[in-house]
Amino acid sequence: MFTFRWTLPGERKHELTLNVYSSRSWFGRKEVLLDGQRVVRRRRTEGVFCRLWHPETGERLELRLLPVADRPVWRPALFCDGREIPQTGGTPPPVLNPPPRAIATTAAIVYVAMLMSLTSGFAIVDILNSLNLNHDDLRVAVTVLPAVISADELRIEPPRFPALEPGQPFEGQLQAFGGAPPYHWTAEKSGWTRGIELDANTGRLHGTPLRPGDISGVVEVHDSHDTDDDGDGAIDAHTAKIAFSAYVRRSRDDQPGAIRIREPDLPLARAGEPFEYRFIADGGRPAPGEQEAVVRWTKGRKTSLPEGLKLDGETGVLHGVPKKPESRPLVIRAYDLSYKPMHDVLPWAAPFVTTALCLIGYLTMRRVAVVVFAALIAVQVAAHVSGIWSSSLLALALETIVWAVGAAYWKKMN
Repeated sequence: MFTFRWTLPGERKHELTLNVYSSRSWFGRKEVLLDGQRVVRRRRTEGVFCRLWHPETGERLELRLLPVADRPVWRPALFCDGREIPQTGGTPPPVLNPPPRAIATTAAIVYVAMLMSLTSGFAIVDILNSLNLNHDDLRVAVTVLPAVISADELRIEPPRFPALEPGQPFEGQLQAFGGAPPYHWTAEKSGWTRGIELDANTGRLHGTPLRPGDISGVVEVHDSHDTDDDGDGAIDAHTAKIAFSAYVRRSRDDQPGAIRIREPDLPLARAGEPFEYRFIADGGRPAPGEQEAVVRWTKGRKTSLPEGLKLDGETGVLHGVPKKPESRPLVIRAYDLSYKPMHDVLPWAAPFVTTALCLIGYLTMRRVAVVVFAALIAVQVAAHVSGIWSSSLLALALETIVWAVGAAYWKKMN
């Protein structure tokens, strides 16, 4: 316990006492006594500051903490109408031991990593899926035609390109009708397959993809009347847009059970009319404990379906009534249930949360944090050995290192 005493000025020698019920810091229950009678009480988490009145003169008394220059110490100070009263007795104030730099740096790294993992959870799942998920991605172009097509309206004939072998050069011709020739072709950078080039004058597509997978992209055609005088860049009667895709056949020398989506024959949709098409995939591995493989379907995270269409995740059926004419590139993914990202995430959860919580105690260098941290590590190891809860051995090793560093510093400081 820390005790601090002051003698108040006046004819009678009144004594003011501050008691802090703590062994090493200001974090403890506090009492202010005037002539032995308790007049102020503070809880463990409350500060020292309080205001009183001189029992004789009625002058205002203020008790507060002041920092000591060049020392990690805060001392209590008593003021009477702005004049400090010298302390007449008691114990030295507690020394504030800041956490060692290694502990503070480790805590900052853990908390930043936790914040990043929480804010980028979807990105982490995507990375794990790309590395471990048994899946196949199909790039297709979904085109919705208008209910009525004018003969004079500028439009692009929806292209259909033959399937390619892996690594085979691609070549295709886009055809525009209506409007006022000559035409000028442009390509959208977003979603464009690298390695494929577009001839701006003829609409010819050619090149060899730089990455494996299907070919896709979005092109625009402008006729001679498209001057974009208003400068808004909007699609008008002198501009037409369409998405295209080309299927690349899957290789045959993959691992057993690899999922492969068959070459699609996606028909054109028409605005306001029902549409339905089913994608088909072969292969797949069964989920743990199951006998048969189950294939599920989803669309790519960065792609969207035309308004009014939906993809059934169990059957792979694209269906609905499209509401307006549009053309979009779409990524369709088929995957099985043999891998779940949480199987790789959960083994890190317990060590990560335990370390983050115990580092709060480490920042104050309290013995209870060292003891609790060691006990929690022992519980995690026992749960891992018994099979109750699986933890990453690497995470447990890192957790033990953090505990050992904190224990060494606590022993040194105490």
